[in-house]
Amino acid sequence: MKFALQTYTIRRESKIDFPSSLKQIASLGIGYVELARIPFSEDSVNHLHHQGIKVVSIQEKFHKLKKYPKKYQEFCKRVDCDIVCISVIPLACIIGKERPMKRFIKQVNELAVIYKEMNLRLAIHHHDFEFKKIHDQTKLEILIKQTSKDVSFVMDTYWVQKSGYDVLEVLKWFGPKLIGLHLRDCMITNSKSMDTFLGNGLIDFEKLLLQIPASVVYGAIEQNTMKPYEDILQSMQTILPLLERIKQ
Repeated sequence: MKFALQTYTIRRESKIDFPSSLKQIASLGIGYVELARIPFSEDSVNHLHHQGIKVVSIQEKFHKLKKYPKKYQEFCKRVDCDIVCISVIPLACIIGKERPMKRFIKQVNELAVIYKEMNLRLAIHHHDFEFKKIHDQTKLEILIKQTSKDVSFVMDTYWVQKSGYDVLEVLKWFGPKLIGLHLRDCMITNSKSMDTFLGNGLIDFEKLLLQIPASVVYGAIEQNTMKPYEDILQSMQTILPLLERIKQ
């Protein structure tokens, strides 16, 4: 499993000065990123190459991936990446039930074929919305079961924990469809859940890493924080020794 940073974590810094933010994370020892909230442009390609940072996945909204597949294919070629991830399910699926879910699943299955023909794998990243139920199943379970074998998933540990589910149990739902992990811890403050750097919350990442399937290509630190570089370093100090211990 490749260890990466999800650039949502440094979205504010990247918006101000993307080259400097890449330089900063490279200085921390980050060699891989999952790209989100950045321009998918030639300038971004050049900045990534300059810092020697590789791309494990790009994450974008569904309607853009559907409308501009060639654009993302060209970008992925330039950064040698073969995973394209839907960042969030459509609003109709978040607030609706069977009908919008069926329509989305049909569209995702069709889009996965298009991306597969371009040698790219299409994945879905979930939030807490997908733990709402339709009858006796969560929307996430429905997505996993009814999407084709060409559709993969990225599990977000924070949203699983925040939704009141066991991370290790939900991990089993995905089977070989699981392609990536968003490594986010969850803490309770004043009866509210919030994400935090790894090792500062409720999730046992050592147990998680011991059980991830071979299909998982990458695990990316992601956090909503006002002090990203400090928290990235804290997360690395937790996760890297665990990864080394598991390798042994």
